Amino acid sequence: MNILNLYAGLGGNRKLWEGHEITSVEYDPHILEAYRTLYPHDDAFLWDAHDYLREKYYLFDFIWSSPPCQSHGQYRYNVGVRAKRYEPLIKPTAVLGRHYFWANFDIPYVKCNKSSIRDKNKISDFDLDISGAKIKNKRQALRNMVDPELGKYILDCSEVWNY
Repeated sequence: MNILNLYAGLGGNRKLWEGHEITSVEYDPHILEAYRTLYPHDDAFLWDAHDYLREKYYLFDFIWSSPPCQSHGQYRYNVGVRAKRYEPLIKPTAVLGRHYFWANFDIPYVKCNKSSIRDKNKISDFDLDISGAKIKNKRQALRNMVDPELGKYILDCSEVWNY
């Protein structure tokens, strides 16, 4: 499958996507450099995700677009979501773990690993070596990642739908 991974970040979501042609787009040059080190066989571009999508969407079988979620930090979650029972403008296809997903295929509910990203407070808590990267806030870049198992689950759901 030919996959477009927008807002690639450090590629947590794509870590287990083996056997596919992957094109990734990231806006931060230091994060992109780390991504290229982690996934040297991917085509990875420094580009605005929306612009790339508008120009190239027709080349891909599967598109993952996952902008960083700084607005969904712990404080905002406790005040905005838990306290006010926030509902998104468009109902998601699935809610898995801490993520909402919108897709044009069915995503059955699956219980996500309880080892929450909120429990990871040090860079060494993550199973990814970015020690040589020039990223300003490595902890934030790591916490922005989607769990690799969840990324694989979503991709697998799309493959079932496509056949």
